[in-house]
Amino acid sequence: RTPPEKCSSPSMLTASVEKIHSRKTKGHLSFDEAGEWVSTSGQVKMTWETRSRGFKSPVSVCADPDGNVITVTVAKIGFSTDKYTIYRSTPSFKGQGPSPDPTGLKGEPLLPEFYFWAQIDTKRGMSSGNNTFCLVTGGTEENPQLSEPLYTGEKLSAFSYYAYVRNPSGDIVAKAYLAKGLSMAPEADVAAEVDLAAVVACGTYLVGNNSNAG
Repeated sequence: RTPPEKCSSPSMLTASVEKIHSRKTKGHLSFDEAGEWVSTSGQVKMTWETRSRGFKSPVSVCADPDGNVITVTVAKIGFSTDKYTIYRSTPSFKGQGPSPDPTGLKGEPLLPEFYFWAQIDTKRGMSSGNNTFCLVTGGTEENPQLSEPLYTGEKLSAFSYYAYVRNPSGDIVAKAYLAKGLSMAPEADVAAEVDLAAVVACGTYLVGNNSNAG
């Protein structure tokens, strides 16, 4: 079980086992891509938008079904290693101050204030990969103190995309894969009482792009 205080937002804590799939939408922020994660009953669980910026760091937004922004992620994509810095609107630890807007985007800020909340570090091979999702527990923007991994992701070496996300006990809390048939839409099986935004991000960021971000 993920404690609510460690979640991106209480609204992202799953109440039960969920099977969800991602579908493209028009979005609200004029970003390059947008979509939503939807349950088998048709209920929207989370929305996402992504902006690629050439040689600049891509930016992704995760929002709740009502459109309230939960997290903003700035990615640094390397040849085989990537770092994803994740911000939310509330402090991650006592005494933490807000960061300057890390997105570099013009117009209304995506969050009222940006607090460095979590970091995902990904290592990618030719067909496999792994990553860690750690919370910020202290330090500074430049030299953060990170928790032990709250989640770990692993992309299997397979012809099609297939990945696991595990909790600190090693239990699988999410499985991500591509739908069968022509759609090839991302799908996921998610356990109860986990942070949906976090586990979707782990699964998504096992590949070197910013699509379908959480």
